[in-house]
Amino acid sequence: MGEFIAGLVLALADSFKGTGVPGWVVLVQMIVLIASLIAVYLSHRKKLTYINTLIYMVQSVKGPLTTTKLAELNPFLLRPTDDTRTMQQKRAWANFCDGLEEVDGKDEALNALVSPSDCLNRDSMSIGHGIWRQVPGLFVSTGLVLTFLGLIAALRESGQTILLAGQDPQLLQLSLSDLLRIASAKFIMSLAGLTGSIILGFYMHILDAKSNATLSRLSSIVDGKVKLSSPERTLANILKAIRGSEGEAAEFSRK
Repeated sequence: MGEFIAGLVLALADSFKGTGVPGWVVLVQMIVLIASLIAVYLSHRKKLTYINTLIYMVQSVKGPLTTTKLAELNPFLLRPTDDTRTMQQKRAWANFCDGLEEVDGKDEALNALVSPSDCLNRDSMSIGHGIWRQVPGLFVSTGLVLTFLGLIAALRESGQTILLAGQDPQLLQLSLSDLLRIASAKFIMSLAGLTGSIILGFYMHILDAKSNATLSRLSSIVDGKVKLSSPERTLANILKAIRGSEGEAAEFSRK
């Protein structure tokens, strides 16, 4: 069984004998890199679509965010959709709205029990890169695997050439020279994989910065439309609600 697996690996390595193979591998890696950059960008735009809609709709509200204005916005903002990520973002907004309460009157700004930045964050709005985070590492791993396969093929071919050379010093020198030339060409695949990993990882960091800036803008706009309740006021409202429910229970028991 072990010999069979070793034979398969060696047969696979033999497909990397040619000096032109690394060039084709690098070409494929660059095509995959460009496709990955495009896919990550499109995914990034899609994830920010609903957040930008929130920014536009909340920003268009004149004055503070009241119960009436929120009732006008939410039927549009909370419409069901088939997209899982968008529905998660809508649930995050709905959860934030559930924490808003009317304290100072119907036409006054709603009070937020939780800061917008705490409720509308990267996790709740699901704007991470997900599985794309693993792709830069795959570039490096693939480059290393292909490089080692190429080195195995180069060593096997050079070993056969050295055996045929026998004691001839010129043939031995030529064989070693070919080995070094072929081996150096194989390292191009690792270099291309490492380069692709760096480029894709750096681009993801740029998109993360843009996402964080968009979330920060949303939190800032919402924060300017509501009032953030202090912990003391929040506790007082909770106690008031508890006493109200106890009073209703007592009145019900008398009946």
